[in-house]
Amino acid sequence: MVLAIGGAAQSPQAKTAESGPVRVTENVHVKKMVDTPYPLRAEQEQIQGRVVLDVSVAADGKVQSTRVISGNEVLAAAFQEAVKNWQFEPHIMDGSAVPFITRVGMSFALRGNVTDKPPVEPAPPKAADSSSPAPQTPSGSPSTAAPPKEIDRVRVSSGVASGNLIHKVQPVYPGGARGAHVQGSVVLHAIIGKDGLIKQLDVVSGPEELVAAARGAVEQWRYRPYLLNGEPVEVDTKIMINFRLSDPAPLILR
Repeated sequence: MVLAIGGAAQSPQAKTAESGPVRVTENVHVKKMVDTPYPLRAEQEQIQGRVVLDVSVAADGKVQSTRVISGNEVLAAAFQEAVKNWQFEPHIMDGSAVPFITRVGMSFALRGNVTDKPPVEPAPPKAADSSSPAPQTPSGSPSTAAPPKEIDRVRVSSGVASGNLIHKVQPVYPGGARGAHVQGSVVLHAIIGKDGLIKQLDVVSGPEELVAAARGAVEQWRYRPYLLNGEPVEVDTKIMINFRLSDPAPLILR
């Protein structure tokens, strides 16, 4: 299981009310962390997925409450039970400890379903050749064209995106769907952040009985950041997960 503190997609730190807690997105430290066991029911039903919580923390660092932002209810309940016993470092503002809200995430994947590839270091940029002439305009004078517009997101094919995949969680064929002889492909529309993490995931098509299994695995995938002109950009792509009855039934490894 993978833990993230102060997760993405939060607004900059700001007071929610004059005397209410502040939202903190950076430099959040946990003094005491209680492990989250994989829920027995989730293991038996082969449920995988990512859970995101908003956590309200008192001035002394104790957890006051949690709120589920996303994730399977069985996995979320287990994560909430653990997080309520965490102890955070107090957040100091204007010299005093204040209540705050932060976001934490946990990824749940069954043992044996995770594949990691070592990240590949990008090739160093080539040094500019000082002997090369400057770009010329039709009139023969040096070019004064404006630099290209900065691009924050690009659309790439599923094949190109899969080539950058470095952390993959294999979807589990739901037993109920297999027993009902439901098979087919689930197509997901994904936005991959500049950090290579799944930022947004929407279902495009696929049998309803297979969607949750596909989504629960893919939302945990991690990619090598996609570089454009040497800078990371978000990626817009589609991911297809195929479920075939001829696929071998997975084993639950304890």
